[in-house]
Amino acid sequence: MSFLHTVEALLAGRKTVTRRLGWQKLKAGDRFLAVRQCRGIPKGQRQQVLGECEAVSVSEEPLALITASEVAAEGFPDWTASRFII
Repeated sequence: MSFLHTVEALLAGRKTVTRRLGWQKLKAGDRFLAVRQCRGIPKGQRQQVLGECEAVSVSEEPLALITASEVAAEGFPDWTASRFII
């Protein structure tokens, strides 16, 4: 899973929540690699692995219901929910 825009927050432990489309098979307890970037890597270069993560819980919810504290947990403590949704 790519974390290009939240590398610093992820590595510092401030990012504790991730919302993603297309991960329907992910379930609590699954482990996955966090990488800097998945797509658009120049030929001959490898993905930069940031670490291994574990899904603690998995749920589906409308993005419009995100709260300010969840936006902070996503790695954007200074953003509003509206800014995150855009």
